[in-house]
This record gives sequence, C-alpha cells and structure tokens, in this order.
Amino acid sequence: MKTSITLLALTACLLFAGCETRSISDSGYHHDRGYRGELNELSVLGVSTSGNEITEQEIADALKNGSPEVGLKHGDTIVLIQSGALFPDDGMLDGLKTAYEVIPLSGVPDNGNGPTWMRSDSKQEVPPLDKSLRLVAARGGASYMIVYWGQLEISQEAYATKAVSWIPIVGGVLLDEQQEMRIQLKIAIIDVLTGDWNLLTPVSYEDKTNTASYTRHSQHDDQVSLLKTQAYEEAVKDITQRYN
Repeated sequence: MKTSITLLALTACLLFAGCETRSISDSGYHHDRGYRGELNELSVLGVSTSGNEITEQEIADALKNGSPEVGLKHGDTIVLIQSGALFPDDGMLDGLKTAYEVIPLSGVPDNGNGPTWMRSDSKQEVPPLDKSLRLVAARGGASYMIVYWGQLEISQEAYATKAVSWIPIVGGVLLDEQQEMRIQLKIAIIDVLTGDWNLLTPVSYEDKTNTASYTRHSQHDDQVSLLKTQAYEEAVKDITQRYN
C-alpha cells in the first residue's frame, strides 16, 4: 500500500508554487533577527530625499558634465560596506583584499537612514548619509568607498510528494520540493573627495535544486553559499578589470 502511494505521489503534478525576495544580508533559511533593512541607495549616492528643491540648472549642469569615471587604482585604500550587514561577507572582503587595502564598515541602518555608528544619543539632525560616509572614509585614509547591495530571488515548487514525504525510500526520504534561486548585485564605487560615483551590476547567477524536508535547511544554506561565491568572484573580477 505504501509503495502504491509513493508511486502515485511521484507521478502527480506540482501542487503549488511560491516565491520571495531576500537581501543577501538576510539570506538564511530563518530570517536573521538582527537584520534591520537596507541603506537608502539614493542617500548613499548623494541624492537628496529630504524634499529640498532641485533646480533645472542643476540637472542641466550634471548632464553637461557627463558621467565621470572614478579613478580607483590597484593598491588604493577603500572602505567596503555591505548594505544591511554588520560586516561584509568574506567572499567580497577577501576578494578585494587581493587588489586593495580594505577597511570594512557596518552597513546596518538605523531607522532606514544611515549606519548605526553614525547615530548618537542626541536629537541633533543627522547629516546627509553620503557626506557622513565620505567623512568617515577620509578619516580612515580611504580614497574610495565600495558600497554594495544584493538580493536573492527564491522560487519554491512543492510536489504532490510533499504530503507523504515521511515515507522512507532507499537512502533517505522523498524529494518533495524544488527550489530555484538567483542572486543579483549592485555595486557603487564612490570617490571620497568628489562624491562622483560609478555603478556596476555584475552578471546574475542561478541555481536549482531538489530538497527534502529533513535536509531543506542545510540545502538552502548550501545554495546561498554557492551563489554568493559565484557572484562575489564575478564582482571582484569586474571591479579589478575595470579600474586597473
């Protein structure tokens, strides 16, 4: 009877599909309780979000000047920040250390604005995020900052076998779910002195795996680790080839 149920379940169609998006700074199977969200991208790049008036002349001048090329060079000292994380991931940090002197800083925001280390107990107005980051980088002797964001797009498809996944088979249990995952990065290279910036979007990577209930947590973590490794290697390659 159990064999019949198993064969029937294996040949059934997919029952349902689900998808979600997570930050690379909150990529675990269970969400990290310490995760507080992302740095505001526009604020990091020096775009005012306070409602101050921007004139047509400012837009025309910016367009006339064109997009400047940041002059990052091999051996320069940089500040590295991963949005949403207390510390940059090892893959990005170790990779960039092969070409630059790297100062890692926290990218954990406070109230959706700047990193927690920018805040004080006073109620004074917080300075613009981009200038605060540039100032702390300058005080550390860094000429450039690299700030990066990343997201994981995750899709799960549960098979009909999910209802009977407890039935043992040779070597373990039934695979009852397929998880497809894609990682995408966005990287800002910022000149500390001028505030000029370039934006890189390395190629995205995908992976698909079949999972069972007893091993789903570890398989998820392995999949995240694989994609991060691939994405960070490509990101470091893009940066060093473009600026060296």
